[in-house]
Amino acid sequence: MEANWGSKLGLIADSTLVTVFERNRCRTNGLSSTSQDKTIEKNMPRLREGLQQLEAELSQAEQDGSVPSKELASREDTLIKLQQQLEKLEALLQDKDDADARAVLLGLNQNSSKHSRSKIVRFSEHEVEVDNLDSSQMLQLHQRIMDDQDQNLDRLSNSLGRQREIGLTINDELESQVGMLDDTEHLVDRTENRLSIASRRLAKVAKGTKGCEWLQEDIPSFDYGGYVVGEKETTAILFGKSEGIVAGVPFFTEIFEQLGCRVEWHVKEGEVLKPIQTCAHVYGPVRQILIGERTALNMMARCSGIASQAHRLRILKNKNGFKGVIAGTRKTTPGFRLVEKYGMLVGGADTHRMDLSSMIMLKDNHVWSTGSITAAVQKAKAVGGFSLKIEVECRSEEEADEAIAAGADIVMLDNYEGDALKIAAGNIKQRWAAKGRQVLVECSGGVTEQNIESYFCDAIDIISLGSMTQGVSFVDFSLKVQKTA
Repeated sequence: MEANWGSKLGLIADSTLVTVFERNRCRTNGLSSTSQDKTIEKNMPRLREGLQQLEAELSQAEQDGSVPSKELASREDTLIKLQQQLEKLEALLQDKDDADARAVLLGLNQNSSKHSRSKIVRFSEHEVEVDNLDSSQMLQLHQRIMDDQDQNLDRLSNSLGRQREIGLTINDELESQVGMLDDTEHLVDRTENRLSIASRRLAKVAKGTKGCEWLQEDIPSFDYGGYVVGEKETTAILFGKSEGIVAGVPFFTEIFEQLGCRVEWHVKEGEVLKPIQTCAHVYGPVRQILIGERTALNMMARCSGIASQAHRLRILKNKNGFKGVIAGTRKTTPGFRLVEKYGMLVGGADTHRMDLSSMIMLKDNHVWSTGSITAAVQKAKAVGGFSLKIEVECRSEEEADEAIAAGADIVMLDNYEGDALKIAAGNIKQRWAAKGRQVLVECSGGVTEQNIESYFCDAIDIISLGSMTQGVSFVDFSLKVQKTA
């Protein structure tokens, strides 16, 4: 852990304390305190913001246990002292005289009782009672008071001068140290910003896609080939070289915008591609275009391939008059799910659940680990409440009945085929409709583009297939930089 945790704020607090005393003395003696006020106005926000940051760091360290207990206790002590210094500084800056402010700073008790006494004038060496003086004596006393005040002002002026010199020296040293720390922090922030700027832009436009990570994965250290071509402005053309559905336009665009390039599209998302077709122009520095080329093409090819598969399945659905839903699954590529689910939507399929937090699906492993379908459903309802649907994977009508009786909203008939599926689905629907209960029936397992038509029937509400994302053929694209004259 850092041994100087909070030391920067401590230096700022000490310097500000000297400046506050100097400012208060100037105001007491009718002198200008503009310079001191500017320094204080600069330092006080730093102290408050710094304390908030230290409090957040300390709270995070307490939560994740990343700091040893001894070091944690030391940091708590440091934070308390800094908070006390800030409170004392704020007290000194209230509209009080110097005596009161110093008493607050030092923690002195100001509640001592007041009592009456005779009028006394105090000089440097002694006190004089003034109740019974005549006019001549009063004039002499007045002159002595003025002389004594002149001497005190001279001493105060010398003291202020020394304090100012000390304060300026401390301020100069502090500004130097703070400047060095600020420079270091600036360099760190600039480096972090360079690494994260792509991610921030992508989150804004593509809503969470991993484009920045894709680019960083492709260039872990240095783009040697990019060094060869340089930064000259050029144009590249995106060609569609095989049949399919265009999908992935916002992701493709965002990848190149992160690299400082501009994309002009000539096809629309979801459009049928007829090779060889010009799909888009990309404008920008040649090195930046080549950095994004392979990443963008890989994404576009897979997203369009999934959209094309979904599109073909939708055609089969419409052709057979199937009224249910054709959906994908969670059998997606890790880190690439958003793009693949997006491709399903472009092609006209349902995404099914996006992740484990979207719906509660209890499969055979959940049931075996819990002991029974009923127990699994009851626990799922307890944790998911009324807002999450519950689906149960079933291998027989009896298991489906148990799941529905326990409160499941959807039953999945897994690995059924042909007439057996249609008979089971029809029986389940009819049996529970007679009891006034409506339930959705899904079938899954072994469904492909080639055999999906055999699964179409009125008793099936959802057909889900992992082949929409697994083993799907890609759509071929290429990006060609235009030759210079």
